[in-house]
Amino acid sequence: MPVTKSRELGPADGPLYLRIVRALTDEITGGVTPVGTRLQPEANLSNRFNVSRHTIREALRHLRNEGLIKSRQGSGWVVAATGQSRQYVHSVSSVVDLFQYTSETRLQLVSCEVIHATGKLAARLGCSPGREWLRMEGIRYGQPDDRPICWVVVYLASAYKELAENVTEIRGPLFTQIEERFGVAISEITQTIRVGALPKVAAPALGIAPDDAVFEMERSFTTSDRKLVEISFSYYPAETFSYSITLKRELGASE
Repeated sequence: MPVTKSRELGPADGPLYLRIVRALTDEITGGVTPVGTRLQPEANLSNRFNVSRHTIREALRHLRNEGLIKSRQGSGWVVAATGQSRQYVHSVSSVVDLFQYTSETRLQLVSCEVIHATGKLAARLGCSPGREWLRMEGIRYGQPDDRPICWVVVYLASAYKELAENVTEIRGPLFTQIEERFGVAISEITQTIRVGALPKVAAPALGIAPDDAVFEMERSFTTSDRKLVEISFSYYPAETFSYSITLKRELGASE
């Protein structure tokens, strides 16, 4: 495979790895590296862009999450799509990956209000009727093209509602901000994925019809003393979303 000549990364408008993502994405969508083409090894890309291999790995992981490349045994990274499908792949193998996912996206809030959960909502949140929550709704955007990924509804325990005062955008994991500001420790994150019903207000924001199929991802965040701090519901268009999870096996452990 011929070696591609080094190129400029463009203006320093964001993390270095995202500038590399944009450069490689341009080559993939522009046909320079068509589907099936093997990317240069990490060491070559590191030399080409004059960055560390860690930065290259972050860029490649992002391209994988975008569905543009995939890992093929014995061949390294291979171009898997040109980007026209706009598929979003959410890949998580640890809580660290969950941190990275929220760090690479931004949540633009469109509403924020204090509510009291009753009836079906209280049952859904698993709380006593009348419990106070801060309800936030918004659109999560991905990088590097800042396109809408999903609609998010967050219920934050009222004890932490000041965290969202005068906030219109959230970057980074909300629960880590709770830990840092209030001195609590989140010890358990429970995630459930199901077919869901898209809130009507979300359809135009995601560019889909109100009755289009969506996946609902529910996450709950609990402290070591079993207090429920946050519950979020994220709605992803079914046609453009897939979820990947890696389970690592401890060799030699009894089964």
